[in-house]
Amino acid sequence: MSEESIKFISPRAIESVKSIPVKVGDTFTIAEYGCADGGTPLPLMYACVKKLRSLYGNELEVHINYEDKPESDFKLLFYFLQGKGKVMKTTKYSTF
Repeated sequence: MSEESIKFISPRAIESVKSIPVKVGDTFTIAEYGCADGGTPLPLMYACVKKLRSLYGNELEVHINYEDKPESDFKLLFYFLQGKGKVMKTTKYSTF
């Protein structure tokens, strides 16, 4: 997903999180397809989790599944998640 696409879809994605029926004790799963190295969509993923936490607290288990072509370098995604990579400030919803 491009940075421009993320900016466009972010408000809708975060709003949609509020409309999905959720029970604490269940697992909320977010799938990110075509994430490449994960850096561009990461602020949106954080924003969605932040919204879920504000609605349901820390008891709700949240899984984020990243998917892309086998040749994509997921190693960078792990660096991003550990705060060792540079992530773009894509949206006003970003937690960075």
